[in-house]
Amino acid sequence: MAKNYLPFEDENWNQIVEDAFAPDAEVHVFSARYQRKKMRLMNQNTQKKPVLRRKGLIVAAACIATAIVIPTTAFAGSRIYNAFVEQPAEYQRDITIELGESAETSQTDDGAVVVDSGTYKMSVGYVPDDLKFDHAEENADGNVCGFKYGNWGTDDWRSATFSLFVIDNETRTFNETLKNVTAESTYETDDRIVFISRLNKDFDKRAEIWVAFKDTKYVAKILALQEFTEDELKMMAEGLVLEKSDVECASSYTTYTEYQEWLQAELEAAASTDEPEFYKEHMGEMNLISVGETFSDFDVDVTLDSITFQDTFDGITTDGIGREYDYSKYMNADGTLADNIRTWYTKGDGVNTIDEVSETETMSARIMVVNLTYENKGTEEIEYCICPGLRTIDENGDWLIENTSIDGRYAIDSLSDLTVDRLGFSFSTDHENSKNNLAAFKPGEKAQVQLAFIVYDEPAADYYLCLDTYQNVFVDMSSLTE
Repeated sequence: MAKNYLPFEDENWNQIVEDAFAPDAEVHVFSARYQRKKMRLMNQNTQKKPVLRRKGLIVAAACIATAIVIPTTAFAGSRIYNAFVEQPAEYQRDITIELGESAETSQTDDGAVVVDSGTYKMSVGYVPDDLKFDHAEENADGNVCGFKYGNWGTDDWRSATFSLFVIDNETRTFNETLKNVTAESTYETDDRIVFISRLNKDFDKRAEIWVAFKDTKYVAKILALQEFTEDELKMMAEGLVLEKSDVECASSYTTYTEYQEWLQAELEAAASTDEPEFYKEHMGEMNLISVGETFSDFDVDVTLDSITFQDTFDGITTDGIGREYDYSKYMNADGTLADNIRTWYTKGDGVNTIDEVSETETMSARIMVVNLTYENKGTEEIEYCICPGLRTIDENGDWLIENTSIDGRYAIDSLSDLTVDRLGFSFSTDHENSKNNLAAFKPGEKAQVQLAFIVYDEPAADYYLCLDTYQNVFVDMSSLTE
């Protein structure tokens, strides 16, 4: 079923749109992490359509230099179903499916198999045990065309998305180009041909599987993100089941390719734009407070109790939403915080070259621990978000948001999981909580909160701790005595 991601009434939504497009509306600067994620997603989902060249089926191809032609007995003529993969370049694979002529029956007079014109839907027969159902996806007619599974929220998160496409009667062909392919396998069973490709792009570990259901107009895509074994990939591909349906549940492959082409155009437009080393967002007038002072956020009083610095994870046992967490992988052998290793990659074209390491740099860091007291001074029970964040602000009052995807290169930090959008990597409280919210926060109650942040010894500009974005309440870190 489709998800509604806009939890607003129509009149509220209209007001949000009106405010956003008002002439005096502030220009929003997206975080560097958002910009990187956008570019990464666009790279992940963009493919170009190859030139169609007719050949036989490739079976069990793995990092081959040229296409090998091994026709099967089902592909005996030019007007029947055919599916194959070609390798026009070292890291590119072109998958082609040709439906041939349409027929209501599954066999011609001379015994040649042709495409079944029946309507089908897809069910998922196997997913690894750690992946849980997330949601179903719908096609343009509102019928279920895919399913998403994942185990987000863990260090070893993985996800798998299953999508069903129908090859349109007008074109009767499927042409898909995969780039950045570093490993592959192609094999055939009684009712399907499976193309498994492992891709290396933008530091993402992922596999893209296309399953051609033989002698039908249907093809499925499985996008598996992060680490999957070869057996898991095969079992997911072989576990898909086509079942007769009264309605079309697949998405149009033509519509899908049109969307991919639009993404490609967006990506190329973004890549052609000169980008700055830093994005800037002017902070305006800041209300500065010091340790020991209190400010009011509507009905909640917030007191900054202390700010200290340390080079170990002593006393820090939870992640950013209050769950128990082991930080040993971020430690040196002596238990101190490891330096951040920033690795720069040069982008490949995905055809003849892939992303490669160009250089690394070491950035020494410390842990900043912030203790605060929150008190509900109102008359109602509330749920209150705890979301202070760090800002690097220069002498002009501009927040410098570093761009780590520039000049055909991008950077990955070894401590990136601890610096997401410059929020605290650890949250803990003595009060009932829901993630990083104080839950069931009753009138008159007080809650002690501890947050932990990563700070670099050589930041791009002076650090400021933002305690409240609405009232611009900040702490000037340079004023602290360490």
